[in-house]
Amino acid sequence: MTEKPTLLAHLSKLFGQHPELVATEALGHILAGSVRAREALRAFLQAYGLDIGRIAVVETEKSGDERERPDLACSDHADNERLLIEAKFWAGLTDNQPVTYLKRLGDDRPSALLVVAPVLRFEELWAELTRRVAEADDIEWADGGQDGEVRWASTGEYRLIMLTSWRLLLSSLATRINATEDIQTMNDIQQLQGLADLEDSEAFLPLRSDQLGPEFPRLYGHLIHLVDDATNRAYETDWAAKLGMQRTWVGGVLKHYMELGGFLSWFGLRYDLWARYRETPLWFGFQDNMFSDYEKDILSKLAPLRRTDPPKFIEAERVIPITILTGAEYNAVLDDVVNQLKDIADLLQSPKS
Repeated sequence: MTEKPTLLAHLSKLFGQHPELVATEALGHILAGSVRAREALRAFLQAYGLDIGRIAVVETEKSGDERERPDLACSDHADNERLLIEAKFWAGLTDNQPVTYLKRLGDDRPSALLVVAPVLRFEELWAELTRRVAEADDIEWADGGQDGEVRWASTGEYRLIMLTSWRLLLSSLATRINATEDIQTMNDIQQLQGLADLEDSEAFLPLRSDQLGPEFPRLYGHLIHLVDDATNRAYETDWAAKLGMQRTWVGGVLKHYMELGGFLSWFGLRYDLWARYRETPLWFGFQDNMFSDYEKDILSKLAPLRRTDPPKFIEAERVIPITILTGAEYNAVLDDVVNQLKDIADLLQSPKS
């Protein structure tokens, strides 16, 4: 995911409770305004054996005879609808999806219903699409296959239903657009990808029964113990020092405040950063007021961490992930965490890079 939400993602959270509507309008804007984007969409479908011809018109929420309103309707030059697109994040299927949409397309020429959704929804969403079509007496269903982040099936002689991810669809469009140096459309695609990334990161994921056992709360307690022990070990060295306010625990965020390498900083548990950036709940960061005063100095000293791929210093949050050894005994894990803090202290005490 992008380290900082795009403007579209930010505004979507501020002013709307239905991100699907924002995504629909954004995708419609991209396709309607760019011939190359429409050609890229056609090429995307061709890669899976379907050629719907050139897309001439793209309309959002165009009502049909049964009052169904697919998110996007794409028509050819003869005004024949050849592609319906349904943009999903975490909303459920409506009563008309997908059967009424498939009937609306007909089966007298190549056409498709394309559902775009997060990968995490593929299993339950594809199962529900399959069930609903199977219950419709007048629509065929023949599995076509799956390839990475795409699934498809035949629902007639010429008509397909497809499920793909936001990531794959938008990257496919971006690859074709990037070659044409269409900067405006590329920016629009990146804005929409930022919204899709944000929805992926903040979604409520269906729980499994094994996740509700005692393992996670026990892990939570072990992590708190690890942070406390590592901090106390650091205080015993000459490269870390206690501050007046030593420890806070607010809203599930645990922070130990310290002076590390001469800078006011903190070390602790940040589950929000764990979910968004790296596979670790342990993080080191700088106090905001101090960072603003010494930003150039800190960025210079942390240059080695900024040059890694991916960067080990996340500038948008002013934090550094502290990894946890897996498959190791507690003392080895503790030693490694302390050593990582010392490595940061060494960089902060070093001359400017």
